[in-house]
Amino acid sequence: MIYATFNDSMISMLRSFIGCEFNSYKYVSIGNGTYGNLHIQINGEPYEIRNQQGIVMMNNEFVDLSSLSIKKVAGEFEPVCGDQISINIINDIIQDVQIFQDSVCLSSGDEILMDMAVVFKTKHTDIMFSRDVWFSEFITISETSDFDSVYPICRAKDSWRNDDESEVIIHRITKSLLNI
Repeated sequence: MIYATFNDSMISMLRSFIGCEFNSYKYVSIGNGTYGNLHIQINGEPYEIRNQQGIVMMNNEFVDLSSLSIKKVAGEFEPVCGDQISINIINDIIQDVQIFQDSVCLSSGDEILMDMAVVFKTKHTDIMFSRDVWFSEFITISETSDFDSVYPICRAKDSWRNDDESEVIIHRITKSLLNI
């Protein structure tokens, strides 16, 4: 099993945001999202959400696989790409944090568990930071908690499929950190 998921300390950090104020997020706008990283401000403290590639062994070869991560940071936002920083103000209390996770089973027998999106649910809005194609470092920003409308499983399957391979099996689950 290959894991491209938040680790236990990241899950604990995300869970600790419940009941806190989601002040804002900073990013460099590229289309409907950003490339590589963004900062969120929780209770006045900056955290970085990153979607970064790492090398894993898959199908008996080394390939790039991106994964989401979060960490507390100090200092100013340093975008991976671009320099025109946008700031979106939220100023609302986080009522839940959800993680969308895909379990991917390739015809080669490789299995990959991937955290695909994190959603901050507040009283007045939902903010989702999501990824799509397995190797992409792009982060899509959406005001929804419906990941399937942003990146449907059929598109996910198409991104994994090679011309000579049989169909990829993907199971998608949603985890509420409020209930964990």
